[in-house]
Amino acid sequence: MDPVAVINGGTRGIGKEIADTLEINGYTVHSFGRDTCDARDLELVEEQAWKLGRVDVLVNVAGEFHSCDFVQEDPSWLSSMIMSNLITAWNWSRTVLPGMRKRHCGYILNISSMAAKRVRAGCSSYAISKSGMNALTEAILRENVQYGIKATAICPGDCDTHIGQGIAPGEDLIPLVDISQTVVWLLSLSKTAIVPEVCIERRGRYL
Repeated sequence: MDPVAVINGGTRGIGKEIADTLEINGYTVHSFGRDTCDARDLELVEEQAWKLGRVDVLVNVAGEFHSCDFVQEDPSWLSSMIMSNLITAWNWSRTVLPGMRKRHCGYILNISSMAAKRVRAGCSSYAISKSGMNALTEAILRENVQYGIKATAICPGDCDTHIGQGIAPGEDLIPLVDISQTVVWLLSLSKTAIVPEVCIERRGRYL
């Protein structure tokens, strides 16, 4: 039986790239966006997970991004980004973990950001939400590793998405395939190898 992967936010960008790559590598992939399962709603997530049954791999990619000076930022942005970037991951993780515990295996991969490691001016609320995602990943790992479950936060820098294209030229951005291949590499590791976090920075940040 092929392993089953759920991609929360898998209908475009990084999420779609990961979904396509996992399908090529033999996974049965279920990709969800807000139009198919709004992960901000826990009841909708639980209903969708019940329909799927087994989930071996969960990849949380769903999120949103706003950029503005901290003082001038719309006060609603913080709560909106926490809901989209953190709570959606919390909802899906909380829902699939009981099944993973029962089977004593599973992997949760959270696509975070280098913004959680290196706060950039104008991106404070985004950085806060992604820092929360990193903490969620560590909590999942600490509380579930004894059940054979792994969790990793992947923290990419500026990628070749519509957001990244507003920051740097396309040739200077991280190709999406680098993120999807990182996911494949993590899934290929032995049961005894634990990788809590992967940081992938854009080369231009060092020039």
